[in-house]
Amino acid sequence: MARTASSRPLTTPDYWQGQQAGRVVLPEGGICPRWLEIVQRHLPTGGHVRCLEVGVVPGHTLLFFATRFGYSCAGVDFSDRIDQVRTAFEQQGVTADFWHADFMAWTSSPSFDVVYSCGFVEHFLDFDQVVRKHWDLVRPGGLLILTLPTWSPWQVLVRRVCYTPEKMRLITEAHNLDVMNLQSLRAAVQRCPGSRVVQAEYFSGALVWFTPESDGIRRGSAPVFPLIRLVERAARRLGRSSRYYSPEAVVVARKVLG
Repeated sequence: MARTASSRPLTTPDYWQGQQAGRVVLPEGGICPRWLEIVQRHLPTGGHVRCLEVGVVPGHTLLFFATRFGYSCAGVDFSDRIDQVRTAFEQQGVTADFWHADFMAWTSSPSFDVVYSCGFVEHFLDFDQVVRKHWDLVRPGGLLILTLPTWSPWQVLVRRVCYTPEKMRLITEAHNLDVMNLQSLRAAVQRCPGSRVVQAEYFSGALVWFTPESDGIRRGSAPVFPLIRLVERAARRLGRSSRYYSPEAVVVARKVLG
């Protein structure tokens, strides 16, 4: 796929170095993603399953798939920290393939049974092109899983109240806000040839994943956090996620055989 100006990321390696400070340290067996329960019934089991994570650093989800499901795993990332991920896998006795590359310029001959990324596609202006690049790596009959943070009304409100202007500017400039919703993600996947969406939903209730101690929090915003936690608890009691308050969305698609 030819690279265009609009397929360049809205972020740089330096941006991610700031977001993911410190050495990569992976807990034993990785970390189960919040979206596993949603997608698990669609995941392949048995046999040799090849799995690729795009934007793999820090690697905890890929390690989980390698140890929990026995997948043959691979990852690609433009961060120099991918070498630390490789070392962390080796320390746990897990073999995986890693490519230190810009995904949109990267060429890969193998196809994969499962291709996924978490919070990656929204960092590009040409959203469709990035989704299609993922799709082209899925073998016939294989699965694509895409998740992204959503710019839902509640999530926007708490950030405008709690973030400093500089933090808010950093966040908005690094994200393609127009596509940070389930409808846009699902539509982009449906435009891929041979795609059949098998799951599409918001998730994580009303979770807000920053605290009063997080970087870039406005002074005097601490009294807002009890209200934030109250809304989180209410959403948990309802057992629902929604386009009005949820922080994440996931789309799962099967590549239909020819």
